[in-house]
Amino acid sequence: MVGLLLGPMSPRNALTWSWLLVWSLVGFIWGFAEALWFFIMVDVLISLAVMRFGVLKAMVPAFAALIGTMLGGIVLYKLSQVNPEFVRSFILTVPGITEELLRYASTDMAAEPMGALLFGGFTGVPFKIFSATAFEAGIAPLLAFLEPATIARFSRIVVVLALSGLLRSFLYARLRRVGLMRLTLFIWVLFYAWFGYVFWDIV
Repeated sequence: MVGLLLGPMSPRNALTWSWLLVWSLVGFIWGFAEALWFFIMVDVLISLAVMRFGVLKAMVPAFAALIGTMLGGIVLYKLSQVNPEFVRSFILTVPGITEELLRYASTDMAAEPMGALLFGGFTGVPFKIFSATAFEAGIAPLLAFLEPATIARFSRIVVVLALSGLLRSFLYARLRRVGLMRLTLFIWVLFYAWFGYVFWDIV
C-alpha cells in the first residue's frame, strides 16, 4: 500500500511510512473528536509524533489532525445553525467549559474572529467553543469562520512542531526516541494534572 503511494523504498522506510499512516489516521480521528467534545488536545499526539519520527515526518499526522479538527469545527458550526440550544447544552458537558466562557467566546468572536481564535488557541480556550458560538456571534457564511479558524489552528500546530522539535534536538543524543516519548508523556501528564486541578476541579 505504502509502496504504491510513495514508490519503491527500503523495508525500513516502508515500515516507517506505514506507521506514519496509522498515526495520521489516529491524528485525524483525534482532531475530529477534540473539535466536537474530547478534552485532551491533539497536541499530545503531534508532540509524540515529533519524538517518534522527527519534525518533517511528524507534519503528516499533524496535517491529518488539522483536517480532522476543521471537519469537526464545520460539523459543530452547522449544528449550531440548526439547533443552537442542543449545541450549547452539549458543549457544557465538556470538563472546564462554562456558560461564562461561552459568552466571552461569542463576544470576542463578534468583535474580532481572527484575534479571538489566535488568542484562544494559545491560552487553552477549546476550539470547539468558537465553532459552537461563531454563528451566534454573526460569523457567516461558513467560510468567514473557516478562514481564520484554519489559520489559527495551523499557527498552533506549527508552534507545537517547533517546540517539540527543539526539545528533541537538545535531548535526542541522551534519551533517544523511546526516552523522549516517555518524557513527553510525563510532561503532558503533569500538565493535565495541573490543568485539571485548576480548571476542571477533578484532581
